[in-house]
Amino acid sequence: MPENAGGWLAYHLEKASAIKDTVEKKAEEKSTEKEKAAPKKDSKNKKKKAEGTTLVLRRLENGSEQRFENALDYGFSKNGKWLIYTAASKDSSADGTFAVETASATRTSLLTGAGEYKNIAIDEAGEQVAFLSNRDDFTAEHPAFALYFWKTGDAAAKVLAKTGTAGVPAGWQPSEHGTVEFSGNGKRLFFGTAPQGEPEPDDEAPDDEKVKLDVWHWQDPLLQPMQLRQAKREKERSYRAVVHLGTGTVVQLATEDVPDIFLAQKNNSDHALGRSGLPYEQEISWEWPRFYDFHLIDVKTGKSRLLAEKIQDNARLSPDAKYMYWWDRDRLAWFVRSTSGGEATNVSGNIPYRLDNEMHDWPYKPNAYGTAGWTKNDALLLLYDKHDVWAVEPTGKRAPRCVTEEFGRQNNLRFRYVRLDREQEFIDPQQSMLLSAFDLQNKAGGFYRDRVAGSDAPEKLLVAEYAFSRVRKAKEADKLILTRENFREFPDYWFGDLDLRDLKKLTDANPQQANYTWGDAELA
Repeated sequence: MPENAGGWLAYHLEKASAIKDTVEKKAEEKSTEKEKAAPKKDSKNKKKKAEGTTLVLRRLENGSEQRFENALDYGFSKNGKWLIYTAASKDSSADGTFAVETASATRTSLLTGAGEYKNIAIDEAGEQVAFLSNRDDFTAEHPAFALYFWKTGDAAAKVLAKTGTAGVPAGWQPSEHGTVEFSGNGKRLFFGTAPQGEPEPDDEAPDDEKVKLDVWHWQDPLLQPMQLRQAKREKERSYRAVVHLGTGTVVQLATEDVPDIFLAQKNNSDHALGRSGLPYEQEISWEWPRFYDFHLIDVKTGKSRLLAEKIQDNARLSPDAKYMYWWDRDRLAWFVRSTSGGEATNVSGNIPYRLDNEMHDWPYKPNAYGTAGWTKNDALLLLYDKHDVWAVEPTGKRAPRCVTEEFGRQNNLRFRYVRLDREQEFIDPQQSMLLSAFDLQNKAGGFYRDRVAGSDAPEKLLVAEYAFSRVRKAKEADKLILTRENFREFPDYWFGDLDLRDLKKLTDANPQQANYTWGDAELA
């Protein structure tokens, strides 16, 4: 179903199974045995061709349906206006990418012709589509993919990037294994690139005569079992690049030295965080978690600047990409560094309580209790200790402040922020925030309410001898659903308002439990 529109449903049918009688099966088995015994010829020149099946578009209002044959992959625009799908048939006559306007069921051909079509991406507004295809090179032994782009109103999709396009490294091409996605504002299109693969040498020997050899060395970065386990992933590795749609400029962001790229602001930020653990791969054998170097990468130019070396944590960007922050396992503290320059700052050093997991009993340096997120404009970072929530300034100029007024520590509770809006990037310091609460003594669960800018103690909303989870808020109403459970009660869904009063049970998903003599649970 479309993410923001409830009137449509698309479903994909499986391929109908061919029914064969016993005689046909025996004949097929005999034929297969003969094929196995005979030497294989020209197997490298035979392309494995995918075949699509029926895709059904159903209007829920009246139950009417429209069917599209030979579909392989598909997706809705968020607003439900467009259904985009790729198609393929054995003889390649149906190959292509198509856009269906749901209101009229009118189908538009974006690109057709013998080839493979994959990795559909649709922008937030539902007005732009991108995908990969090797149509123009399909007859080659190793066909190269190209990145295609279509905007509503265009007659057909056009090529944005391929082998030889300015900005794509020499000898590289768009990778069929890379993710294709638009930035939130629709001004950028991200895709993966990779070096062109070397053709595999011809080997005419029968399978039972082929020799498989693994060569390794004791100083390899990874142990041989790890190399073998990750071989497929490394073979299919792609490196993130971006097309700036306003100018058509292609910029390579990830490289073989800095292979991982992360962005903020729904990929709208002008800076990306590059991560590389390559210099420390051998240390994985005796040190965990693994170490990384982090680089700041200009999304407009691809220029890279080293920010931090040998960090034993997965550093992240703040929502506005003004800061990079991470957990230092040696100093058991949170550090923040401005992406505009300057030194890293220990922002949690003046918090009087431990921020590392006090119950950590694994053979490596402890994890932090974690973070709740950032407030608007990257003004404050919210950290957890065992009990409470703390607000720290990323510059470290002002002393940390306990948002929950140490109420959790005083009452042996553990407070954690509940993000009700999954698309929310910031915590509004003036607005109420929902906190989950867990009583570390009697194991009761529940919820409190507080706000970052306030000085009052958290307000209790609900505490009971249940575990509460899966909390979701309606997008356009102050209503919640959540599950509650204990040893005797199945985690059914309950419904209520933001004050969590008068919860109403919505589901009865485990009625058969009533047929059993059930036990009880109590604290020893």
